[in-house]
Parts: sequence; structure tokens; C-alpha cells
Amino acid sequence: MPSADDFVEIYRTDSQTDAMRIVDLVLVPQGIEAVLHDRTDHAFPTPASQPGDFFVAVTANQEKRAIELIREFLEDSSA
Repeated sequence: MPSADDFVEIYRTDSQTDAMRIVDLVLVPQGIEAVLHDRTDHAFPTPASQPGDFFVAVTANQEKRAIELIREFLEDSSA
């Protein structure tokens, strides 16, 4: 299992529903391990420039493919 250091954040949104949709409907079905970082919980320190949002992270070796899948999903969703 990858460690936390192996993950890179690739998607940011202010909606937990949107972030979970990306994980559950786009990435996981394609075999991409993804985690959701909830930075809306002020009990955990966050970078000052990015508080209060939800981030989707994947392992670095799956970053490129995951970004492509998200881009395709968002383009299809807006059409």
C-alpha cells in the first residue's frame, strides 16, 4: 500500500460531492487508487493558500492517466 508521501493532489473543488464523484465514478472504476483530502476540517493544519477545499490525490505513477480521465469526464459532463 502506498504511503501518504506517494500521493499527489490532482483535483480541487469546494464540493465534497464533486470530489467523491471524481473518486467513485471516474478513478476507482479505472483501477486508479485515489484518496480524498478534506481541508475543510480546521483541526488539521493546511497550507495557508489552500484552506477549506476538498482535494483528490492519486499515486504519482498514476497522475497523468488520472488527469486525463478527469478532464474527459468534466468535458463530457458539460456537453
